[in-house]
Amino acid sequence: MPAKENKVMAFFREELRAAHQLLEGTMEGVTVDQAHWAPPGIALSIGATYARIVLSEDATINGIFKGAAPFSPAHGPGGPGPATSLPRPIPTLPVFRTGADGGGGSK
Repeated sequence: MPAKENKVMAFFREELRAAHQLLEGTMEGVTVDQAHWAPPGIALSIGATYARIVLSEDATINGIFKGAAPFSPAHGPGGPGPATSLPRPIPTLPVFRTGADGGGGSK
């Protein structure tokens, strides 16, 4: 831990490192075809979910902790532009509770 880094930052650094290590372990062995397979309904593909997590890491580390611009063009001024192709927005929590058609689903 660098001399000027406080305990809170050291804690978050270790938590992010552990979370990313878990993510990479989960992704190990996933093929390109599996990552791009689009499940039925409103669920996101594995690749789209992975991209969102990595973009969030980028925004958190660079944008919040470092106070710098994130590496991702998706988080730059104006957000996603015509040259940026991101997966559709993640569905809201109530959709998961009631199902996409409002007729039940996992709780």
